[in-house]
Amino acid sequence: QELLRKKYLKNKTIGEVKWKPGDSRFLSGLMKVKDRFLHLSTFNLHNGTQNRFWEDRWFGNSTLKEQYPSLYNICRKKHISVASVFSSTPLNLSFRRALVGKNLLKWNKLVMRIAFVQLDDQRDSIILSGTFQN
Repeated sequence: QELLRKKYLKNKTIGEVKWKPGDSRFLSGLMKVKDRFLHLSTFNLHNGTQNRFWEDRWFGNSTLKEQYPSLYNICRKKHISVASVFSSTPLNLSFRRALVGKNLLKWNKLVMRIAFVQLDDQRDSIILSGTFQN
């Protein structure tokens, strides 16, 4: 993990890293299975810097993207980290249009559900919760 983090990720999460021509064979191989790996993983939330708010499974049995697709579709920063979202009050999230009707109700429900989430100083960790099969 440390090698991967220092050499390839730098200050990004695995979800933020994209394949580029000229990447090493190792990183190219990792990028080929990244989406499947992330889908099969659950994240232990600590400081929130390595967990994507919408796209990683850190709150419940599915991603917030899957739980609230209409909110995800209109959010401005789809890859924002949990730490960034929780960095201010109100939450550091913005949408391309005003939240009204069902979307406003869904937003209020989401805010109430995550209101008691507490971040700490430990590094986030990942648990592979599924298996890869051909």
